Amino acid sequence: MDEKTSDFLEQLSNKYRHCDSYQDSGLIQTTTMVADRVIKSHNSFSTFFVRPGRLSIHIWFGEDQSGEPISIIYETGKVIAFRDGAGIPAMECHSLSNALAKACAVSNWTSDGFVLAVPALLEKELRDSCVSNFFDARCFLIKEVDSKAHLRRTIDSVTTDIWFRPDLTVHDVEVQSQMSKDEFLDQHATIIALPEIRETIERARQSYPNITEIVKEQSGKVTRKSRRVYSHVLFDGDIDESVFEFPAQ
Repeated sequence: MDEKTSDFLEQLSNKYRHCDSYQDSGLIQTTTMVADRVIKSHNSFSTFFVRPGRLSIHIWFGEDQSGEPISIIYETGKVIAFRDGAGIPAMECHSLSNALAKACAVSNWTSDGFVLAVPALLEKELRDSCVSNFFDARCFLIKEVDSKAHLRRTIDSVTTDIWFRPDLTVHDVEVQSQMSKDEFLDQHATIIALPEIRETIERARQSYPNITEIVKEQSGKVTRKSRRVYSHVLFDGDIDESVFEFPAQ
């Protein structure tokens, strides 16, 4: 890692390391392409964090935060993923990464690779639960344009571009990845084989198209592009305690 990137990542870590709370919201547009098929989806999201280690991530189907979200709640080392108000049992998970994988399997929404990057900055306990540190030696600070810093991370066939505002809040993220049809199906099969989410997936399939069935019908590589636009990022603001509530068991 070059010195310029290292200095920038240290500033970034310090910004998030010293906040008492953090919240954001925005929109993700994902495009999946295989052969001549193009599948587009939109999800809105919100993140809430209160130090030392309380985190909630909420993901909605569609462009606004209406309807019932899929939620991931992390508190004192315990991670729960659930579909709000759906009458489906909550799933206890061993890490944030595991919870996200389960939520993605249910919703047919695949993580754009960045959703756990901000939690990884906030607290050691959260970083450990994210499995790996997103902002590592694979990052490279490309340039600073119009007061925004542009950071790129490349790993295998996934390239993530992140733009930060001058106050080091995330402005937007673009992710591009490519894998073979078999790799995509194998990856998805591994997730949906988890016993605790089979019932949830079966219920979800009644309401949402199954992207794996679409992929099976096509030939060629699967290419995914996503753009995550942050419309709201706030440090040290008031946060309603209800966002950290576990569902009734």
